[in-house]
Amino acid sequence: MESLLETVAGWMQSAWQWAVGLNGALQLPLIVVCCIAGFACGIIGRRMLAPSFNDTPGGEVARTVIGVIAYIAAAVFALLMIFGVCAVFAPLLGLAA
Repeated sequence: MESLLETVAGWMQSAWQWAVGLNGALQLPLIVVCCIAGFACGIIGRRMLAPSFNDTPGGEVARTVIGVIAYIAAAVFALLMIFGVCAVFAPLLGLAA
């Protein structure tokens, strides 16, 4: 479990360094793209987890897996969006190295 947490923390640190290292003209499009992608993944996840009248048992499992993956992707995009917003203001707060 510790190795998993260390790996995730390393990914988050890399994402933060990448977001802070971006030019200011690229940080705002990052925020917009992550916002749109996060909402799209949320919509896809919600649609995939909604029951359908003509689903087969295998189709229901596939839709559930796709829905879960879409929700995880939405969470990742939301995290990147938050990092982007924080990276815009990081130089003002002294958080950028």
